[in-house]
Amino acid sequence: MIVVDNSVLVPAVLDADPTSLARRAAARDAIWILPPLWQFEFTNAMTTLAKRRVVSPDVARAALIEARVLVHNRVVAVDQLDAFRFALSLDISGYDAQYIALADAYGVRCVTNDRQLAARAGHHAMLLSEAV
Repeated sequence: MIVVDNSVLVPAVLDADPTSLARRAAARDAIWILPPLWQFEFTNAMTTLAKRRVVSPDVARAALIEARVLVHNRVVAVDQLDAFRFALSLDISGYDAQYIALADAYGVRCVTNDRQLAARAGHHAMLLSEAV
């Protein structure tokens, strides 16, 4: 089991190549959990990609549906006081702290592509490249 943030979920859904890092991480550890925040961040990412014409609106819409199916029954509530504590102690955003608090609660790591988060969160997070 691992916690994944949207910097991992987005390429896992958009990149159909089974050799991509995100797909390899999913094959290695298929039990991913996420805080409820994932859906808002993912929707924002798809909206941004579609507006910038990186992906078509149809691809973004399909990714939203695929992500919803992928994480069905894997969304876990986060204690907001824990998230607040991590945000302050690690000097990270309240958003990133959601993932770190969830990882801490389950005694697992948060897998991310965010180098700054991985560096600041210490033993609570690791880069995707280290997870495969």
